[in-house]
Amino acid sequence: NCLNTNGKFSLMSWEIVAGADELELFKLCFPVSYLKDVIIPRTNAHLRSTKNQQLTMSEFFTFLGCIFYTACFEGISDRRDWWSSSPVERFRGAPD
Repeated sequence: NCLNTNGKFSLMSWEIVAGADELELFKLCFPVSYLKDVIIPRTNAHLRSTKNQQLTMSEFFTFLGCIFYTACFEGISDRRDWWSSSPVERFRGAPD
């Protein structure tokens, strides 16, 4: 059961939270040490099994930036539309 309550940082003073930019707030929720020690190694283990290139921290933050950017737009129901390699046609418009 999940209640609809305001989020809060229990172990952080309001001065620190109020003065933080978006990246700092993200890092409060997902510490860089957690990303380095858990997320990146687990992702790379999966990528190794598929023989793909390994993920760097910089690439991870770039990917998150793209996801956050695309989340700001209404009316795009399928996130895959952002990654289409089909060309934009003059009379048809952007890929479906």
